[in-house]
Amino acid sequence: MKRHAKWMALVATVLVMAGQSRAADTEANAKYAGDLWQYVTKASSPYSKWTATAAKVDVGPAPIAGDKSFANKTAQADEKTLAPGSIIVTEHYAGEKEKAKVSGVTIRYRPSKGYDAANDDWFWAYYLPGGRYIDSSLERCPVAKCGFVTRVEDGRLWVFRTGSAELGDYLKHGELAKHVVQPGVGPAGMTMKAPDAETIRDYLVAKAGYVAKFDDGRLWVFRAGSKELADFEKHGELAKHVVRPGAGPNGTTIKAPDAETLDAYVYTKPNFVALVEDGRLWVFRRGSKELADFQKHGELAKHVVRPGAGPGGMTIKAPDSETIAAYSVAREGFRTILEDGRVWVFRAGSKDLADFQKHGELAKHVVRPGAGPDGMTLKAPDAETIEAYMRAEG
Repeated sequence: MKRHAKWMALVATVLVMAGQSRAADTEANAKYAGDLWQYVTKASSPYSKWTATAAKVDVGPAPIAGDKSFANKTAQADEKTLAPGSIIVTEHYAGEKEKAKVSGVTIRYRPSKGYDAANDDWFWAYYLPGGRYIDSSLERCPVAKCGFVTRVEDGRLWVFRTGSAELGDYLKHGELAKHVVQPGVGPAGMTMKAPDAETIRDYLVAKAGYVAKFDDGRLWVFRAGSKELADFEKHGELAKHVVRPGAGPNGTTIKAPDAETLDAYVYTKPNFVALVEDGRLWVFRRGSKELADFQKHGELAKHVVRPGAGPGGMTIKAPDSETIAAYSVAREGFRTILEDGRVWVFRAGSKDLADFQKHGELAKHVVRPGAGPDGMTLKAPDAETIEAYMRAEG
């Protein structure tokens, strides 16, 4: 018992430190993930002997039909609350049902309250069978999405479903002999490569907090964990729903249980949560205290309102003006920084972004007055970055 408590305390300390550094040291992150793997697979109490669980945690690679999850004693005690100290291990399966084999494993560990608000205080790590560390909440690719593993190679974005056999083949052998290429469709206009077109399609419509499903060429969107999602998965098309032709990527028709869900999905951006209430658009930074307060108590006593400033002329509301400004310039695949009323635009994860964060304004850059949202001036390392950003803005 003492050994268990000592190990858990050590891991909690390590993971909190890692959360503060946020991917500063890939080698150290891999060690943390390796220690966690050793713990859940130790011979005296491997996770495979833990109790099976249906508890849902909406961070990291999402379980799908056929996957199996196991919970430690802390998680078993209250599968709804999942108190600090909870660990859930998910085995991802690939292949036909009778012949399906484990293709990957995700470990989710909740060290302490306040550890990582953006991930609801969870740390997660993804491994190949046998324990090879692949990805974690500490060092995700800048354009990674839940349910997918991404790798940037020669400026192109490879995308794989978490747990897929193709991911294992790619990591072992490199470029797949059989794959599809779609130029310019990815974040920041990147060319995308994947085992099949459906993987690219599903990656493009994936958004945190939502489940997106294609049916007869139309895109259904649901809030993760909602009753409507459960009903759809059990019975198929909902009797009551709304339809928005052409509102999705590449003009896809979107269907949802209600207009509020559909609009919130469309208007949600990376690192922001959008909620529609009484025809007005509330925006929050993902994981913020203000978002938690709003979800618990409703309209904030202190907030700002900008009539007509939102998408389609909607009124936009937020905890402060800075949140609205940051939301308005955010685009998938880019990192935007507001400085003196101007918007610096960088490709996510680029060397230019790292240089800017370290040294400040770049000696070499381009300026495009009035080209940004609300007529703001854009600044970027090169004209190509600005052009790609403006295309993403539409």
